[in-house]
Amino acid sequence: MAVFALDFVQGESTGHHSHPFAQLVHGAAGVMRVATASAAWIVPPGRAVWVPANLEHEVQMVTSVQMRTVYIVPEVLPGAPTESCVVPVAPLLRELILEALRLPRPYPLGGSEERVFRLLLDQISFKEVVPLHLPLPTSDALLRVAGSLQTDPSAQRTLAAWAKSAGMSARTFARAFHRETRLSFGAWRAQVRLLKALELLALGQSVTDVALSLGYESTSAFIHRFRRHLGTTPARYFEEALVPISPPPRALSPS
Repeated sequence: MAVFALDFVQGESTGHHSHPFAQLVHGAAGVMRVATASAAWIVPPGRAVWVPANLEHEVQMVTSVQMRTVYIVPEVLPGAPTESCVVPVAPLLRELILEALRLPRPYPLGGSEERVFRLLLDQISFKEVVPLHLPLPTSDALLRVAGSLQTDPSAQRTLAAWAKSAGMSARTFARAFHRETRLSFGAWRAQVRLLKALELLALGQSVTDVALSLGYESTSAFIHRFRRHLGTTPARYFEEALVPISPPPRALSPS
């Protein structure tokens, strides 16, 4: 295992890349968007995205980000998922990551440094996956629809209208969308709006402005959807982890 740190400004990107080791990408402050060829994830503060070894991905900075990344040889975490997911970062895990940054690299074995890393490894849990995943369709016609909705999540076109733009009947379109994404078209569109809402809230927009800009009927309708999906209100979701941390004492390393 190894822990590295890098700070980014809003709008920066790591570019497409992969690693021969697994990666837990944690933003100690800020919001990231992680994208692969088949899906995208929004990673707010207090969460991290798990990236399996050898998976090509890109990390885009929605806001300024203090990235703190744990690299792990896959063999030491054999029960880890084979697909990416967003997981909570408990306070103890966060502090262990920060403490690991202060230790020698590579750390010596048999002493307190190794015990810190072993405890850090024990604290990485996949029991509670945060539902911030947007699977992408695979066919060209549905990818065009998905791209249009990601560009304008507030679009109010009906399923039938989207199906016509894809050259399909409504029934064929609905079945194909579910087959390729494992979500109904309605659920997928709601997920697009939710993830975009997290980005806009992270940029400082008000709950009301976000609700109206994304096509919700009212602010209360948006808050209800947000609470039902993520278990809390938009304001409370962000209030816990928007405090930045001190710069790491070591030289920074790219992700």
